Amino acid sequence: SMNNNADARPDVHLADLRLAYDVSDKDQIGISGLFYAMDYNRYGRIDNQVFNPKGNLMKHVIRNRYNDQYQSAWSADAFWNHQFQQGNSLTALFNYNNFKYDEDNDYKNENPDNQQIIAEDNQFINHDKHNYFWKVNYAHPLGESYFLQAGYIGRLTNESHRNEVNAKQNGVWQPTLAKNYDYSFQRYLNLLFLSFEKKAEHWNAEVGLQAEFMNRTMNEELPATSNNEETKNKNFHIYPRAQVSYLFNSQQSLQLSYQQRVIRPLGSELSSFVDNTDVTHVIVGNPSLQDEYIHTLELNWQLALPGFRMTPALYYRNRQNRIVEVATQVGEETFWQKNNSGTSQTFGADLSLRWQPVHFLDVGLAGDVFRDEIDGRTIGYDINKSLWCWDVKGNLSVHITPSTEF
Repeated sequence: SMNNNADARPDVHLADLRLAYDVSDKDQIGISGLFYAMDYNRYGRIDNQVFNPKGNLMKHVIRNRYNDQYQSAWSADAFWNHQFQQGNSLTALFNYNNFKYDEDNDYKNENPDNQQIIAEDNQFINHDKHNYFWKVNYAHPLGESYFLQAGYIGRLTNESHRNEVNAKQNGVWQPTLAKNYDYSFQRYLNLLFLSFEKKAEHWNAEVGLQAEFMNRTMNEELPATSNNEETKNKNFHIYPRAQVSYLFNSQQSLQLSYQQRVIRPLGSELSSFVDNTDVTHVIVGNPSLQDEYIHTLELNWQLALPGFRMTPALYYRNRQNRIVEVATQVGEETFWQKNNSGTSQTFGADLSLRWQPVHFLDVGLAGDVFRDEIDGRTIGYDINKSLWCWDVKGNLSVHITPSTEF
């Protein structure tokens, strides 16, 4: 039983800058930057009581937590766009962003009977992430109705994490080696893409492919065992996509699309260490976690009238190696770990609607009804599990004056 009444007030600072310049009627360059910083500190007097299954009080301690957290991030990018005389275009983009996180904790265990400090420990956590993204895209029209795009994308992620825990023993601070760990994670992606588009009077079609070459490395250091471990993984995958649109008239259109995409595990999810920063949600990494691949097929119809727009859609989504967080009970503790749960599928229908009955009133509605089914046999269930779900959102805007909206 835990009673945590800690108060915290974060201070957030945000700034951004964007500049673009037309070098000529054929060339445009631009830069942008973003800065973010957040810090806060808190004190929590946490009343912990431990009971046995019969309800008897086994341990009672007040854990005083002095916590300070700071995180900052900044990014900068530059782009160049060139238009050729034949209608071709070449675009180049480079982006760098980083993220730093620093957390300090000082704990003092207090005897609730006499208010004496009976134990002291601390924990220091540091994250440092660097991300690089660069892209070159070439667009080439083939006559009046055909269009070709090709290009290259590079992505590099460098991530490091340090967790240091110490405890005071006989008045002297000593490292708690069993809870100390460090890891560094790197993922390098090279992507080549190609798409071909055909336009006609009433319809257009587009097909595309993206080939991905992935190389990732995880280095882990566990002081308790004096063990350094390096894990490497390489992968090649092709992502297809296709889309066909038919225009009945200026008000109605029909579109069928297919796309495959991926969800990649984070470095923190791939490390093999135990993250007990939050004792109510102890996380164990999974070095065997694989990428989740998602296939999406969607059919939608759009009706656009003066003051009224409606788009109903039907969709099917298939997930392979679906990433799910699973809880495991070990003794008296519960550990949470991301796992690949096999294959799941979702099918449903959604509707988005916008209506302006009079010039000063806007009505919006979005709804989604779907059935989600997952093959849970890989995590201990004997049959597939499924569930019907729904989600509805609505909004109303009244333009009271040209400069006032409710």
